[in-house]
Amino acid sequence: MSSEEFTPESWSPTLQFILECADRTLRGFTSPIAKPEFSGSSEGWAEVLQLAETLEVLPAVCQAVGLAPWKEEIPTQVLFGCLEKFKRARLMQAVLDEELLQVLAILQHHKIPMVLLGAVEWKKRYAFKSLGQTPQPLALMIPGQDLTFAVRALTERGYLRAAKQAPGLPFVSLSQSKEKTNLRIHSSLISGKASGLDETFWTEARGGLIPGLPLYCQTISTEESFLFRIHEEAVEKQLSSLSFLYECAELLKKASLDWDRFCHRAACERLSTVSWVTFKILNSLEPALIPASVLFKLESQAPLLRRRALYPFANFSLWLKARVPGANFPLMTHDGSLAGFRQRLRNRGSSLKLQDL
Repeated sequence: MSSEEFTPESWSPTLQFILECADRTLRGFTSPIAKPEFSGSSEGWAEVLQLAETLEVLPAVCQAVGLAPWKEEIPTQVLFGCLEKFKRARLMQAVLDEELLQVLAILQHHKIPMVLLGAVEWKKRYAFKSLGQTPQPLALMIPGQDLTFAVRALTERGYLRAAKQAPGLPFVSLSQSKEKTNLRIHSSLISGKASGLDETFWTEARGGLIPGLPLYCQTISTEESFLFRIHEEAVEKQLSSLSFLYECAELLKKASLDWDRFCHRAACERLSTVSWVTFKILNSLEPALIPASVLFKLESQAPLLRRRALYPFANFSLWLKARVPGANFPLMTHDGSLAGFRQRLRNRGSSLKLQDL
């Protein structure tokens, strides 16, 4: 199947159903979800759940299924599994809420300044969270000189430091079990060393911006928070989450961003290319979501060769094709380096890695 043929008309019934579930759970669409043609098929539901997990919208799909008026027609085992997965996601959200408050109290007790990263100034409590999303690790920023002290204070309270962590990362990973990281302590916002964004970070951080959080827990502006999340999702996670794209779309409709500030920060942190790609995908998902002047500015800040290599892939349909198993279209992979960048350009850039951009 060529890239031109991967259009909504060619999407499988399972993919169309997943997108409809995400629309209602993550984007607030109110119309009732239609019963899919595979509603009585265990095999069809197995494909839905597997693909939803790949696209990182499994909680959203399970929530929509649990609220569907025709859910009694779903095979009992499938329905039970969906309801259990949604309950678990909701429980994990509550656990993360409580854990955040405990971590903040520990750091405050030791008089360590802290800023919650990824927080935004709108209805969600913190870090783009919603019941339909897969819970993500908490991320806190502390002054670099306090990093060792903060990690020691948390390990004394039961946290475990990650046994293996790639060098050069600007954070330390901690967890309360050996299975999964649920806390990241940053000494730098994005890069592994102090950056221009870090220089003004502590003077601009403010408390009391997110309802439900203690005043001593500071947050940064929406622009910096949004840029941090784009870096986290596009660079670290290879832009793999459909729920992230949908949450971005909702944020951009509800929050008022200072676009000049955002573009300036993106240029300082060398994130113009990944921001441009993310926004191009968002604009193909929902036209006119990003002002044309912003796209033009980010495009002009992005290196020409990298922009040309990614231009054919910067739309929602091709992003989906890269994520759907069997599409044979590896838009982004976890291998590759700058050394092979020119060769991949000659190969039409099909295995470009966003860290290279």
